[in-house]
Amino acid sequence: MVLRRRLHGRVRLTNQDRWFLVRLYRWFPSILSVLTVIRPEALVRWHRAGFRCYWRWKSRSPGGRPPIDTGLRVLIRRISVDSPLWGAPRVHGELLKLGFEIAQSSVAKYMVKRR
Repeated sequence: MVLRRRLHGRVRLTNQDRWFLVRLYRWFPSILSVLTVIRPEALVRWHRAGFRCYWRWKSRSPGGRPPIDTGLRVLIRRISVDSPLWGAPRVHGELLKLGFEIAQSSVAKYMVKRR
């Protein structure tokens, strides 16, 4: 389908055409001797560009709120175990006195659940 296009001058390939040719090359590496439209260097360059795009997408920032530090989570659990009558508001107040900036809902999330 790509090669049947009757165009004058240089053939303009879309990204889907390039993807198709890369797939074709991955399945049949000997296809390069038959295809004279593209150079092997171009095919390798497209393949590397695809990997670059994939890893750039894969390593992007997930966004959202930053995670709570592990030491702070351990401290919340220890306080809630040592003081079973304290609820999230009291533990949150103690953490604020110690200088930790954390929301009360986060404290409630990391406290030990009791029946």
